[in-house]
Amino acid sequence: MKRTEWTGVRAPWVLAVGTVAVFIAGIGCGGGGGTSTSPTPASPSGELVLATSSLDGTVSFISTRQDAVIATVPVGIGAKDVTFSADGRKAYVGNYDLNEVVVLDIAGRTVTKTIPVGTRPRWLRITPDGQFLYVSNEGSAEVSVISTTTDAVTATVPVPGAPPTIGAIAFDPKANVFYVGGAFGGSFCGDCIHVFGYPSNAHLGTISGIIGGGHGNLQVAPDGTLVVTNFCGCCGNIQWVQSNMVVGTHLFGGGGNALALDPAGDFAYADTGPCSPNGRLHGLEEFRMSDRTLTRTLHLGPRYQSGALAISPDGQFIYVATTTKTESVLKVRRSDLTVVATIGTGSDVQNLAVSP
Repeated sequence: MKRTEWTGVRAPWVLAVGTVAVFIAGIGCGGGGGTSTSPTPASPSGELVLATSSLDGTVSFISTRQDAVIATVPVGIGAKDVTFSADGRKAYVGNYDLNEVVVLDIAGRTVTKTIPVGTRPRWLRITPDGQFLYVSNEGSAEVSVISTTTDAVTATVPVPGAPPTIGAIAFDPKANVFYVGGAFGGSFCGDCIHVFGYPSNAHLGTISGIIGGGHGNLQVAPDGTLVVTNFCGCCGNIQWVQSNMVVGTHLFGGGGNALALDPAGDFAYADTGPCSPNGRLHGLEEFRMSDRTLTRTLHLGPRYQSGALAISPDGQFIYVATTTKTESVLKVRRSDLTVVATIGTGSDVQNLAVSP
C-alpha cells in the first residue's frame, strides 16, 4: 500500500491511497505519587440499570437483582441518552426536546439540576478521567463540555464543516482523542467521523468511508479499535476503524441504532432491523472483534425493535431496550444469548446505562 506523509499540519496523519478511508488533518466533512480513595458509589457495580423513556419523559431505575423497576423519575419529554458519572453517584440525561442535560442523584432518585446546552442533545459521554461530560448536540453541530464537579458548561466545541446534524461521540484514552459522528451530510447514507484531541478539543481531521456517518453509536475497544454502528434506513451497518482507516464493514439491511462491546473488547453486539436480509427481524448480532466475523444471532421477532444495548461490568448479561410494541428491557444471558427476564418500562425506551 502506498503511503503519503502529510506535513505542515497539527499532527503527522497519513493518507492511505486506494482504500475506502481517507484521513485528512483539519478538514471537515463538508469542506504521580501518593494514594487516594474513591467515593463509594450509590449503587454497587452492575446492580442498577437506568432506562430513558422519550415519550413518557422518565428514567426507570431497574434493579438487576430483582429484575424489576424500583423507581421512576420524571425528567421531561424527550429523554434520550443516559450515562453515569465515573463514581456512579450521579447520572446525566440528555433531554432532546428541551435542549438541556438533567442531573440525577442516584441515591436520592431525584433531579438535582438542569443544564442548558445546544440544540437537540443526543449523545453523552464521560471523559476517561471522569472530570467532564461531553454532549453531542445533534441539531446545532457542536459539543457541550460540562464539568462533573460543578455541573456547568465550561466549553462549547464546534464541529467544523459539519452537515446539519452530528452523530455519536466516543473517547480513546490511549490516543488522547475523541470522535464525533458526522451524521448524514449531503446524502442519507454517506459521511465521515471527526477526530478531536483531548483535552485540547482541537479538531485534528476526519475519517471517511463511514456509511451513515456514525449516527447510530460509536465505541472504542481496549485495543483502540473504533467500532461504529450506522442507522440509515435500510443501509444499517457496523464498521471497524483502525489507524484512522475503515478495515471492515458488515451490512444489516436495517437497524444500526445500538452498539455494545464486552468489557474485554473481544466481541461487539449490534441491533438488526426490519430491512435485514434472510428474514432477520429485530434481533441482536454478535461479532468477534479479532476477525470481525458474525458469530451468533438472537432473533427477537417484529414485536421487539431494539433501541439500545448495554452490557453488565462483569460481561455476563446484555440489556436490550425494546420499543414500539413491547416497551421493555430484555435481560439476555450472554453465554448462550438467552432472554432470562423481561422488565416493563416506560414508552419508547431510548437508551440504557449500567452502574459502573
